[in-house]
Amino acid sequence: MDTISILEPDKSINKLKIGILGVGVVGNAINTVLQEFNIMTKIYDKYKNLGKGLHDLLECSFIFICLPT
Repeated sequence: MDTISILEPDKSINKLKIGILGVGVVGNAINTVLQEFNIMTKIYDKYKNLGKGLHDLLECSFIFICLPT
């Protein structure tokens, strides 16, 4: 694998749906980067009233859980 293929996203990655639970500093940064690669994201943040509900995240391939620790 050469350096260029590592830096260029695989076209199949654009078919993924990524869920983000919690859209604070970390969740927002993840969402921004994924959108730059044209990856569909579903977000949910209870306290910021973002997203329709947790049930939307269940149809995602991966879910990032970005909650305060």
